[in-house]
Amino acid sequence: MDFDIRIFYGLAGLMVIAGGALMVAAERATHRASLDTPLLSRRARVVIGGTCIYFGLMIAALVYFHR
Repeated sequence: MDFDIRIFYGLAGLMVIAGGALMVAAERATHRASLDTPLLSRRARVVIGGTCIYFGLMIAALVYFHR
């Protein structure tokens, strides 16, 4: 596996991890009542997290099947 493919796999992995972290943050925000206004709403966190996971998996699949 050459260097360029490892970069794309790393990018895909980071996107999936970031998306999962956003989804967990959205779920925790619903279970605790905070007085301050959050930077992102729960729905925005779920949408952005799901999009990150989706595109991360698509990048990994494209790189895998492109070989």
